[in-house]
Amino acid sequence: VRPVLDHPFLLSTSRHVTQGMVDITDEKWSAALKTLTGKSRIVANDPCELRVYAPREPHAWKSIRAEISAEDRTAGVTIQFHQEGEGVRASISSPSLRTVAWKIAFHPEHP
Repeated sequence: VRPVLDHPFLLSTSRHVTQGMVDITDEKWSAALKTLTGKSRIVANDPCELRVYAPREPHAWKSIRAEISAEDRTAGVTIQFHQEGEGVRASISSPSLRTVAWKIAFHPEHP
């Protein structure tokens, strides 16, 4: 359970029944860059889904890009994302057990 914020934030993950408590090692919102960043412990060959809440108030947040670090890309890690309404889902896959640095960029859409 988390308080609703006025910017995108990580709500849960699919890795463990604790919904992120054991796998998320860092999460930060940059208002200047409009980017949510974090680090997740990823199990080899077991895709982990990040579930992000992107509120509509005071304006709608649209996810425009999801990335992982260059080091993670070199190691064969991939990330895919899509948004439906206020929910953003980003799936991270890795061929090895590792902590992955990720970021999701947003654009505020004003009514």
